[in-house]
Amino acid sequence: MTSLEQLEKRRKALGMSRLVVARRSRVPLPMVNEILRNQNSDTSDANLIAVLKTLGMNGSAAEPISVNELRHRQARQKAKRLIQIVQGTSALEGQALNHQEIESMISKTTQVLLSSNRKLWAE
Repeated sequence: MTSLEQLEKRRKALGMSRLVVARRSRVPLPMVNEILRNQNSDTSDANLIAVLKTLGMNGSAAEPISVNELRHRQARQKAKRLIQIVQGTSALEGQALNHQEIESMISKTTQVLLSSNRKLWAE
């Protein structure tokens, strides 16, 4: 299996659509398609590196982030953003949450996000 075939396999394991890869890497979708199809293209190193980073790989000899770790990081990061919105609204209503309640909500939201690829990677 070539390294570009491994990229496509990793994308599927992460549950990312090609559109999500394009948006997150800021590489045009047709170029992402070419990279992931392993087509000979005039793709720049910058585009390839952007796609690699989006998939949790850094393009060097270093070990890539595991699929589970990358998914968990994404879920936790998104959960924190969502809970910050809830916390902000609650504070406006005079019902601010304490740190323990916030951490509990982040943990539960992280698990919900991990159960759905669409929710996990949606912006």
